Amino acid sequence: MKYSPKFSPPVEFTEWLEKHKDSKNLSWGFLSNRKKHNRRTKKKISESIRIEQGYVCAYCGRSLKIDGSDSHIDHFLPQKYHKDKIFDYQNFFVSCGKNLKKNVSKTCGHAKDNWHDMSNQDLIPSHPNCERRFHYDSTGQIKAKREDDDLATQAIIALNLDEDALKHERSVLIAGLERDIVDGEISSTTRDEEIALWRALDKDGRAKSLGHVAALYLEQELT
Repeated sequence: MKYSPKFSPPVEFTEWLEKHKDSKNLSWGFLSNRKKHNRRTKKKISESIRIEQGYVCAYCGRSLKIDGSDSHIDHFLPQKYHKDKIFDYQNFFVSCGKNLKKNVSKTCGHAKDNWHDMSNQDLIPSHPNCERRFHYDSTGQIKAKREDDDLATQAIIALNLDEDALKHERSVLIAGLERDIVDGEISSTTRDEEIALWRALDKDGRAKSLGHVAALYLEQELT
């Protein structure tokens, strides 16, 4: 899970909510119907969230296309159980995998579906400490940082964050970091600078794919 701060909703969305505040049986599906104004509003919501997240998935941290063609809006608190959060912008995150392909494992928002632990108060991408609930080893495997953190363990399973392809991508990234550490290109002296580079956005506002994984790994290896 990657930390993704939330900001104010786009004006187009607040205006849409105001216009429909008295509508009966209003559902999320209204934003996907044939009316251009509704679809434009949903597109603007997605665009706003992708910018917030630096164009990476809020759960795994993989890069997303700027046009949103490979991602979808996910309600962290599922619509099925949290009717009061259906139109709450603070509950919206963008997840990878808009259109699932055959023989491709579900991950992130698609795997999560309606999962949510009612005791959860802070394991959400918008919480500043969410990333540090997890630990990555040299094989790319993700685990709860504390053995007794059952919620973090549940989240890994629910989001399928240890899926083989995803784990492989992390292992390749971490192997590169380990080589740089052994070669002296990254050291405890340059650690903070390197972490800042992994967390930095480029000129287009894009975060590095799996950049938070690299940053966390360097934090834990170069204390």
